[in-house]
Amino acid sequence: MPVKVAFMQLSSCWGCHQSLLNAHVGLLDVLPALEIVYWPAVVDFKRESLKARSPGEIVVGFCEGHVRTEEDVANIKLMREKCKILISYGTCACYGSVAGLANLYPLEDLTKTKFFDQPSYDDSKKLPKEGVPPFEERVKPVDAIVPVDVHLPGCPPRTENIVAALTYLLNALPLLLAEPTAPAACGNCSLKSKGCLLDNGALCFGGISAGPGAKFTPTTSKPVLGEFGPSKAISKGEADKLLTVLGSKELSEEDVKRINEFLLLYYRLPNFGFVDISTDFVSKLGLSSTPFPIKAGANGQKQYDVKVAIDPKVNEIMGAMLFKIKKSPHFNYTIRCVCDSCSRVRVKKFLSDIKRDYEGLPDTNQCLLEQGYVCLGPVTRVGCGTLCPNNANAPCLGCYGSTGGVVEMGSTMLSTLASIAMDMDGTKVVDRVKDPAGLFYRFTYATSLLPQKIKDAPVKEGEK
Repeated sequence: MPVKVAFMQLSSCWGCHQSLLNAHVGLLDVLPALEIVYWPAVVDFKRESLKARSPGEIVVGFCEGHVRTEEDVANIKLMREKCKILISYGTCACYGSVAGLANLYPLEDLTKTKFFDQPSYDDSKKLPKEGVPPFEERVKPVDAIVPVDVHLPGCPPRTENIVAALTYLLNALPLLLAEPTAPAACGNCSLKSKGCLLDNGALCFGGISAGPGAKFTPTTSKPVLGEFGPSKAISKGEADKLLTVLGSKELSEEDVKRINEFLLLYYRLPNFGFVDISTDFVSKLGLSSTPFPIKAGANGQKQYDVKVAIDPKVNEIMGAMLFKIKKSPHFNYTIRCVCDSCSRVRVKKFLSDIKRDYEGLPDTNQCLLEQGYVCLGPVTRVGCGTLCPNNANAPCLGCYGSTGGVVEMGSTMLSTLASIAMDMDGTKVVDRVKDPAGLFYRFTYATSLLPQKIKDAPVKEGEK
């Protein structure tokens, strides 16, 4: 049965939908599996048809654009109600994009400039009401209004990224959304009477994972790792054993690898650098010092307080397991950025000048930063294919948003610039960077921790 899909447009240029349509014949393998029930950019569906649908009736909803108007807020809440899985689609939806720079100024100043100060054929100089919904005070990304399950950034996302994400969802959805029907793997395990792997301190997740119907025998090198997803009912005895093993042993490098593999299989997580999935607990562990609240477990040991399953025992196991690998010296999470896929070579590892993009012609082989061109590759997430530096001989502007672990993209890039500009006079740096907000926060200011710009104080007579 085709998967019901809806596409919502908020305040934006709609370029993300054009990027999807650019797939052309590449969509032929995807479209037959989709039932598009709402897509105003392409098909003349009315909003009332979306409102008439039952809550959760639509499987996947794509929301493109930033939140700027009251209508945007209403539309995104409607999509969250009607869709099981909600995707922030494009940099506007994920980070606010270029429009987020409007947050530097009060809404009153923006409306005055737009509707009262600019030359116009209409001399009435009034704020339009007809066909224009009321404005929100600030530009916001979608997840500032409702919970989001998947973030797919890009201005616009590359066509290949969109098709890959759709293909992943179509393959994973039957398992992600289906109610577990298979019993725990332990029920069909031939080791049940001979000696469970857990009895020997080895990690095996058969107590909470579904298993094949026929009898099978796990091995110490390949225990049950969630290959068939969650079970409809846990095997309580083995679940208790697993919790005991997690609490008592020091995790080896092999144990950490095994847990990582389990999480990947159990939750059907994709291995995309350009997509954020809300259930990707491995990323949360790697990118945050305190990814979850901490509580005391049933055995008195510390664990994370997580609610990722209906069964409280599964939550206990997940909380203990995630806490354990976070503390393990064998747990390593690699954060990748645009520089990791850049073909340019770093030679000097420092810069002695800062150039505007139009000054000179960059060497196509040397790192752009070393040549003095401010490239945001070090703080931008991987996934775009490094199109600007590799294909256009131009600096990365950061349209895919910040790489993992970077909260403040702009200030982090400023710090990066300072670390390689040690031979430059500070006043020269300030003089050459004409628009710091537009350069360092071009796509992510709406998610920044910074408030709006402080108004310049009037210059008093006699002062410069």
